[in-house]
This record gives sequence, C-alpha cells and structure tokens, in this order.
Amino acid sequence: MDSPPIVILGAARSGTRFLRSVIAASRAVGATPYDMNFVWRHGSESCPHDALPAAWVTERSASFIRNRLRDAAGLRTDDARSLVEKTVSNTLRAPYVQRVLPAARFIHLIRDGRDVVESSMRCWRDPPRASYLLKKLRAYPLGSCLPYALKHGLRTARRAAGFSDAVSSWGPRYPGIDQDYANHPLALVCARQWQCCLDSFDEARGRISPDKLLEIRYEDLVTHPSQTALKLAEWLQLPDAHTVVSYATTHANDSSIGGRRRLSSDDQATVSRALGSTLERLGYGTCDSDIAA
Repeated sequence: MDSPPIVILGAARSGTRFLRSVIAASRAVGATPYDMNFVWRHGSESCPHDALPAAWVTERSASFIRNRLRDAAGLRTDDARSLVEKTVSNTLRAPYVQRVLPAARFIHLIRDGRDVVESSMRCWRDPPRASYLLKKLRAYPLGSCLPYALKHGLRTARRAAGFSDAVSSWGPRYPGIDQDYANHPLALVCARQWQCCLDSFDEARGRISPDKLLEIRYEDLVTHPSQTALKLAEWLQLPDAHTVVSYATTHANDSSIGGRRRLSSDDQATVSRALGSTLERLGYGTCDSDIAA
C-alpha cells in the first residue's frame, strides 16, 4: 500500500463509527463500511477471544487481510487513497494489527466508560437490525471465512429470533468474557469490556511510534467538532480538511454524553466500583454529575 493505512481503535460504543465517517468525508481515503472482525480473524477462528497475538500473523494471512480490507473499502490495486479501517476488536490486538499493516497510523478514541457501558448494554440486549445484517452478508467472503461465518451466523440468527440464551457475547471478546457473562451482571461485563480495551491498548502503546499515534476524546469530537476535526485532518495531512471539518460540524451530536444516567442505581454503583480508578486517571471523575467536555 503506497498510502499509509489509517486504523481507528477504541472500545465498542466509543464513537468509532462516527470518527470513521468524519475521516471518510475526505476524497483522499477509502473506508471499510463496517467492522471487519471476520476478516481479521482469518485463520484464527478457533480462538475463543479477540486478543490475538502478533506471532500468529503469517505472510499468507496478512496478505489475505490486506486484500480483503482494500476490496471492502473499494480501493483498487493502483489506488493512491489511504485505507481507513475501523474494527473495535482490534483494540484488543494492536500489535497483531501492526504486523498486518506495518505502515499504519493509529487513532485511538477514548470515551467516558460509564456512557460506553450504558450504550453497550442496549446493544447486548437489542436484536441486530436486519438491514445491517443483509448489507454485511452481501460482502461476506463465505468461501474463505466459512468457519467464522457459520458460528457467528448461527449465534446472530438465534439472537434475532429472540432466544435469550443465544447471546454468548456482543462486541470485543476479551479473554474470559464468556465466564463473566455467565456469572456476573451485564453492567460489570460491559465495564470490563471497556477496561480491557483500554488496558490492551495501553500495553501496546509503547510499540507504536509517537508520530504514528493520535489520541482524541469522543466528548471533544462531538462538543468541539470543528477544532477536533481540523486537528485530525491536519495530522493525517488530508488535502481537503475543510470537507472533513464541515462533515464533523454538520453531523456531530452530543446528546449521548451523560447517557450513564439511564443506568439503574445498582448498575451505576457496579460500574463506579469497577471503573473508578481508571475514570479518575483519564480525568472523567467518578461523580454522576460530572460530564467531561
């Protein structure tokens, strides 16, 4: 790839989809349209979690993943545009991603874990949208990703049909997630999901060159979209920064900030106990009235 790929990392429900859309407003990039975990898991379908070690990457699997990502993003072999990739499970395996895309630039998006938990809990409980599933199925490489397709497809179909015991997990699968889901409240599972994503990235941070890493806050992106999008476009050296800024300004919505207030009092207490020290470290505070700007 001539142009360095752009990899968005962040826990599920951290605003990574919106961030991808902001960057994709530039004519200089081509973005994958949805999470591509089934591609990243190629050759590792039997692993029960998404925290894949970098040592598992082979030249064959890396080539397969790169080609599938470019196809999904609509990039031709001679295309000079940069690939933009957003798969939340990659936050658990940054060194693995780096092995596949060694020239990649990383953007790490951080959001208040309490708001993430509230949003994640709704995703665990709500059945998937049929329109989204059909869109994804049309591009699914059944021949090359059949084992993952069968397992994920059966689980998704049972979930859509309303079988309450069908959901083994939603979002990034951290090691031990199935045991946690079976033995702990969902609020705690979602809290650990966010925490594990942060911890995994923190552990991998030292392996990423500082000039290839940009970290931003979701709250900044939606409350100060012009400044944040301009910073993003300048860091990526996009030739049409005004288009990126215009998209962010037009589509930013800060109504989801403070969504944690919709959690029950028990769930709020569970999340505060689980995430208190990390929230303090990130500057979010631990009081329910605190909202990071």
